[in-house]
Amino acid sequence: MSGAFRIKNLATEATFELTEEGIIIGRDPACSVPLNSKDVSRHHASIKIQNNSAHLTDMNSTNGTLLNKWRIRNTEKLQHGDVITIADFSFVFIEPGKAADLTIHQDKLAEQGSFALEEHEGDATSFHIEYPQPPGWDPDEKPAPAVTTNPNINLMNDLLRLKKVDASKAQAAFMELATNGRNTLHLVPPSSKSSLTLGRSKTCEIHFDDHTVSSQHAALECTDSNYTITDLESRNGLKVNGKNMKQSALTSGDTIEIGRFKLLFKIL
Repeated sequence: MSGAFRIKNLATEATFELTEEGIIIGRDPACSVPLNSKDVSRHHASIKIQNNSAHLTDMNSTNGTLLNKWRIRNTEKLQHGDVITIADFSFVFIEPGKAADLTIHQDKLAEQGSFALEEHEGDATSFHIEYPQPPGWDPDEKPAPAVTTNPNINLMNDLLRLKKVDASKAQAAFMELATNGRNTLHLVPPSSKSSLTLGRSKTCEIHFDDHTVSSQHAALECTDSNYTITDLESRNGLKVNGKNMKQSALTSGDTIEIGRFKLLFKIL
């Protein structure tokens, strides 16, 4: 076992140790981790050590950097077992003193088939897109026209499927719309309770550990599958679909703001 932070290529099992200066991943052969693909920017991402922890940053790359399947927008602290995906290359992050031969949870791996902008020498740029065919789909059959929907709803549906959450596990759910791509689900459990609270207190059924959220911020009530949210005299108030509200009925697709948290609501 190594005493240094390192990343391991999941395909080739090549291992790269992080130096005190950090490492750069990119298409440039001079990079610490060179990747030979036009889908990779010359200087694509960096990993630096700060305060005895490793931090991943996308270097304004064309096609982005994924951390555990989600595209990062800000610098992210890495944890043992995290998966970094750049184009078709995936690396697992390994902490000092821990085994490199670890099982990767499939939830952390990016789906096959994606879009990319290819970078060429000079100013030329090209675009290609690939999607895996659905099982049993006739390659000669044209798919039905796509229905335009809220992309956040699609993202929430994907996350619910990924977490295997359905009506047997929750009657409704909130999803944090995170700017860093790490969207979190908060489930409304199926129970005989007709009301639950959202707030900073750990006694709340839906808990937010943040100073912008009041201890008892809002109450969610369910009556005959009809949902109503009520502000409980919170300091920062309650917004529903961008409007300040004391009380509002909720339907799937509504957006709720509590403190600094923006939540998407869905009935299961």
